[in-house]
Amino acid sequence: MTQPNTEQENDILKKGTLVYFSASIWGETTKIRGKDILNTDAETELIDNVKHKIDKNWLASLKKLRSRAREYLYNRAYTFPIPGFIFVPKGNIIKIDDAMNSFENEFASLVDSFIGKYPGYIEEMRRRLGSLYNPLDYPPNIRQYFAFTWRFLSLCHENNTELLSPETIRREEASFRQMVDEFRNTASSTLRTAFVEMVNRTVERLSGEKKIFRDTLIGNIREFIDGFSTMNINNDVELAAAVDRCNKILAGVSIDVIRSNDQFRHSIASSIQGVQAQLSTMMVNAPIRKLRKVG
Repeated sequence: MTQPNTEQENDILKKGTLVYFSASIWGETTKIRGKDILNTDAETELIDNVKHKIDKNWLASLKKLRSRAREYLYNRAYTFPIPGFIFVPKGNIIKIDDAMNSFENEFASLVDSFIGKYPGYIEEMRRRLGSLYNPLDYPPNIRQYFAFTWRFLSLCHENNTELLSPETIRREEASFRQMVDEFRNTASSTLRTAFVEMVNRTVERLSGEKKIFRDTLIGNIREFIDGFSTMNINNDVELAAAVDRCNKILAGVSIDVIRSNDQFRHSIASSIQGVQAQLSTMMVNAPIRKLRKVG
C-alpha cells in the first residue's frame, strides 16, 4: 500500500484491522412451479411460493448461532466502505478471535448434529412433500454447504495482502483516501449516536412512573463505557468527557435500588439528563451514520 498522504489517515489505519465474516448454511428452500403448487399433496406449511426441502425448524439453531456471532462481532466493530468487511479496533482483536473460535466450534457441533439426522430428515420429507419430493434436492455431501469463517486483513502499508495489493491501491489511491475519510467520519458518528441512544432510552425509562426495568437498562451503558477506550479510535475528547461523566453517575448504582427507591431513581435520571444535554450539543450537524443491521 502506498504511504497515506496524511499522518491522520495513517493513524486511523494503524488502530485496528478489517474482518471478513461469513457463515454459510444449506438453503432450505427451492423454487417451485405454480402448477405444482395447485396439484400437490404436500403439507401446506411446506409451500409458501417456494418449496421447503427441509423443515425450517431443523436449521433454526444454526441460524440463531449465526445471528449471535454476527451481533457479537458488529457490536465491537465499525462498518467500513469495503463491502463485507468491518473495522475492528486493536483492543478487541484478541477477544473477538477467541469468541469467533468458540462460535465456530458450536457451529461445527450443530452441523454434526444436523448431518447425523440428515438421512432421517430426508425420509420424513419424502412423506411430508408427497408429489413434490425430489431426491435431487438433497446432496449426498451435505457438509460442504456449511461453513463458518472469519478473516483478519490489516490495512497498514507494511502488512499488505493479495486482497488489497499495492498495485490496486496505487491505481485507486484517490478513491482509497476518500474511503478512509468516509470511514473516519462514520466511525465517529456511529460511536456518538450509539451512546446518545442509550442515554436517551435510560432517561426516558427512569423518568417515567414504571418501576419495572430490565438489568440491561444499566448493563448496556456499562458495557459501552467499559469498551469505550478501545472503540474510541478517533480520540473523541468531547464524547470521552460525556462517557466519563456518565460512568461517575452510575458508579456503584444497583438496578435493584433503582427499582425500589423512587427518589433515588429520579435523582439518577436527573443526573443523566445532564449528560443528555451535553450530548445534544455534540450531535448538532453531526454526520449521518451508516450502520449495518445485525440479524
